Amino acid sequence: MPAPDNHPALVQPDDAQAAARILARQAPANRVATAVGAEVLEAERRRGRLIRTVAELPALPPPDPRDRYTPRALTVTWLSGKSPHTQRGYLRELDDWLHWCEANQLDPLDAHGADGDAWKATMTARKRAPDGTITLQKPSATTVKHRIDAVSSWYAYLLRHERAQRNPMVAVTRPPVPATSPLQVLDDDAEYQAFLDYIEERATRLGTETAFRDTALVRALFTLAVRVTGLCTARIENIRRVGQHTNLHYTKKGGQDAHVPIGPGTLATFERYWAVRAEREGVPRDKLSGPVLASTPHPYQPQHTGGRALTQRDAQRILSRIAREAGIQVRLSPHSGRATVATRALRQGAPPRAVQALLGVASLDTAMRYDRTDYTGDRSPVYLLDPK
Repeated sequence: MPAPDNHPALVQPDDAQAAARILARQAPANRVATAVGAEVLEAERRRGRLIRTVAELPALPPPDPRDRYTPRALTVTWLSGKSPHTQRGYLRELDDWLHWCEANQLDPLDAHGADGDAWKATMTARKRAPDGTITLQKPSATTVKHRIDAVSSWYAYLLRHERAQRNPMVAVTRPPVPATSPLQVLDDDAEYQAFLDYIEERATRLGTETAFRDTALVRALFTLAVRVTGLCTARIENIRRVGQHTNLHYTKKGGQDAHVPIGPGTLATFERYWAVRAEREGVPRDKLSGPVLASTPHPYQPQHTGGRALTQRDAQRILSRIAREAGIQVRLSPHSGRATVATRALRQGAPPRAVQALLGVASLDTAMRYDRTDYTGDRSPVYLLDPK
């Protein structure tokens, strides 16, 4: 498609590699003092993938080797400090907006709020049926808001560096989101306990390192309320004993350090897994190090020696498979575990502020979206003042 009037030439597919090389020279390099060995290599691979993806974004002018602050270079910088999960989500939303701009011959750096409204009106979401068929449907209010907020964050970053005239998404009306999180959760006590019992029985029956690891993963997701990226990037050497508590230290959304106590049942599951893993690696349990949850050697591909930290996709695949085996009818995601913990904790009387702290969210309103308790019946505060 021809470039819009008064817009610099757009990046064509044949130029994407050249654009990526320019961005690689301009983008901030990963120089994390605490990262060693494979972690440095993985960080550089992630940086390379990010640069290549940004180089292929449509509707933006190509990078200029003489200018470190082109929109593409700033886009790499904007995303570099975010988690891989956040990077993927923001890139997906930004790519959708830029493709819309390209299709409408609109310079995204000169867009107005009305253009954002027009984009919102055309949004669709993909839905996968049980048989694998994908259909397009109207996105949920939460999805629409997330898309607008992601692109707005990008414009805000460009504005701070004087590379955009305005943030058109500021003028776009966000749809009201439901008061309760739409995530599927294991809300029923019997179903929740049956699921935990099943994963423990499954690990004992199979008796493999992979089965013990998968049990530790699922149990941690449904008891600790840690985001899956924080759990998968945590390391054994950062498990610390403080008084009567064993704490999991991890990096939460936004890059801040956080910790959560590991309950005795979940800790026992982890210790069983780590003992089997230490035996395979030929080290004492107290000398085991590396990711809290790691890949195992492939039985038929010796080049895959194991030890790689699990990813969010690994966790989704493992959870989906085990949930199907257990006969769970709702579609679970790793974030369903976090929502389940918050929902159950609130229903069992945990103070909302305590749940907010456990989730690590800034707003109490965000924590309360997981509260599905009916306060008009037996839990009505009326009965606190006038007991039955």
